[in-house]
Amino acid sequence: MMKAIATELVPVLAQHATKTDAEAAFPHEGVQALRQSGLFGLLVPAGHGGMGGDLGDLVDVAALHASGRLPTTMIWAMHRQQVDVIERPAGERLRTELLPGKAQEGYCLASVTTEPAKCGDLLSAHSAFLTEDENLLVRRSAPVMTGGEYADAFLITMRAGPDASRWTQLLALIRSEQRSSGISMDSDLVRHRLARARIGLHLSGMYLLRMRDKVRRRLAGAPLNDRPLHVRLDALKVACTELTFSAVDRLVQLGGAMTRYQRDTPVPLERHFRDVGRLSSWRADLPQPQPRRPRCELRDSRKPAP
Repeated sequence: MMKAIATELVPVLAQHATKTDAEAAFPHEGVQALRQSGLFGLLVPAGHGGMGGDLGDLVDVAALHASGRLPTTMIWAMHRQQVDVIERPAGERLRTELLPGKAQEGYCLASVTTEPAKCGDLLSAHSAFLTEDENLLVRRSAPVMTGGEYADAFLITMRAGPDASRWTQLLALIRSEQRSSGISMDSDLVRHRLARARIGLHLSGMYLLRMRDKVRRRLAGAPLNDRPLHVRLDALKVACTELTFSAVDRLVQLGGAMTRYQRDTPVPLERHFRDVGRLSSWRADLPQPQPRRPRCELRDSRKPAP
């Protein structure tokens, strides 16, 4: 049933892609369609009104939706992770108050995990909770927060106190206010490029499924703060971004610049090229921006400065 619902939403997500791209806008229509479908409650247990899905369902639905609109799918998938953060360690009171809203109303959670000088370490925090009278005071800077302006609440990674280790964290739930005719399939070159693109997509897909199974086994009782596991997860992100970008790049070359760089083609490779390219643009093999150095000038002190 989940797959059927997800399949029906693919053209809906794709329908508004051009408009949101042109306006550089938040994908309100796509997110609202996901809310109404019930897929915001994919990982919410059935006892709290959700679909009772698991990590495998999340991967399958995200793979389907990404063919319609990748950025919307990323927003949905990232916020679905927050459900798991709440559902597993939270007490029954928080589950009862929060999970039905996510399942039935599409209650949207944003995560505040990024922090200046912390790089990509999700298991640590620099900012700490402060106490003021009997209240907790949150002072937090987040360079990146996906969909934060439109979230219903935030999960914020904080240290338990000023004297706590930066690896001692609390997760605070804070409510917010608010084919072209020129392509010949008999060509060996065409077949070669299609095959190479397919190989890249198959490899990244198989690696994703393998890591899904590893995390599933971990969730059965083993701790997740295992260094080799995080190395493999980082490798998964790098491999998938590079392999998928390479596949899209080959398809763009195959289609030709006059068709595949256009935004109104039946297969929107231009959009996929842009979206996946952004994810892979930080690769180490690409030229990296160099820090600007102060410019020194020698002047004759006897002459006035210009």
